[in-house]
Amino acid sequence: MKTIKIQFLLKKPSDKQEILQHIDITEPKIDKSQKFPWGSPYVCEVYLPNMKQNLIAISINPIDTLCQAMELTKGYLQGFVAAGYTISEAESKEPWILEKLSDNH
Repeated sequence: MKTIKIQFLLKKPSDKQEILQHIDITEPKIDKSQKFPWGSPYVCEVYLPNMKQNLIAISINPIDTLCQAMELTKGYLQGFVAAGYTISEAESKEPWILEKLSDNH
């Protein structure tokens, strides 16, 4: 099974040390163990650091499933940004541009 690996550096607001982290997203696959009126769904597993289990993105086609997986990932990272963390590219150490979620979301 193919996996998308996203590596990044995470830095706490009060710390100078950056920690290398990664997020893994598996390619969408049909889950024949589940049946819906429209057929079997596509699923992706999303590994997020600090989580006890993989999260599951599920939808009726592979594109929507990947979009859901990316939204889970974005929300996870925005939580760090809201807490004051800096997220940077692993190789170049350039900061990522991630918007904080507003209180209305």
